[in-house]
Amino acid sequence: MTVVTALLPVEEGDSLPPDLLTEGEWAYLATLRHPRRHAESKAARLAAKWACHHLINAGGGSKGRPFRLRRTDILSCDAEVFSTMEVIRRSSADDARPRLLGARVPGEVSLSLAHAEGLAGAMVGWGNPVGLDIEGRRSKKLSPQEWSWREALAKTGVLGPINLFYLLDMQIEIFPRGGNSRVLRSPQLPPYCRAEMATSHRTRLAITEVEISWDQPDQMSNFLQMKE
Repeated sequence: MTVVTALLPVEEGDSLPPDLLTEGEWAYLATLRHPRRHAESKAARLAAKWACHHLINAGGGSKGRPFRLRRTDILSCDAEVFSTMEVIRRSSADDARPRLLGARVPGEVSLSLAHAEGLAGAMVGWGNPVGLDIEGRRSKKLSPQEWSWREALAKTGVLGPINLFYLLDMQIEIFPRGGNSRVLRSPQLPPYCRAEMATSHRTRLAITEVEISWDQPDQMSNFLQMKE
């Protein structure tokens, strides 16, 4: 399936015009008291809108090779593209994945956001659940790469509600698939779905993209219905 992942430095996103976000997005950002978290969330939303626009108009990218944006990439788009899209948080306690809504956004678009140590990003896909994670320093038990594998998989939503200890104890195996793609296997995954992942690096950061695929189309439909 087609996906687009876009990364945007937080300081560049923070300097962009306010009209690129909606009133609803600004209302959410106002609830974030820490200035750094505010700036990270703003940049991640801008990356999400750029990625969705690119997916719809230019096709997908390649997992493991995210687009590395600058503020000029955002400004080169029509401002209306951004102002008519909105990233919202789901209200369900069982599904915290963000959604991207708007007249320009097809209903089957899936979204994952991430940010860490001055870098924000978004992964957008057609229908299949996606998960993006950016990690810097982590616990002694897991390296940034090992943690990013787990959290990106968790962000797809197929594992249901999770907590820190669940991630630490998650058993996973990584198998090469060809090129930059790998297959991630875990006993915690439902038996009817597969997780394809790619990991890239930027300085000290590990960046993992995961896309879930299904053995049969009706299994994806059943999953999406359960999440509504």
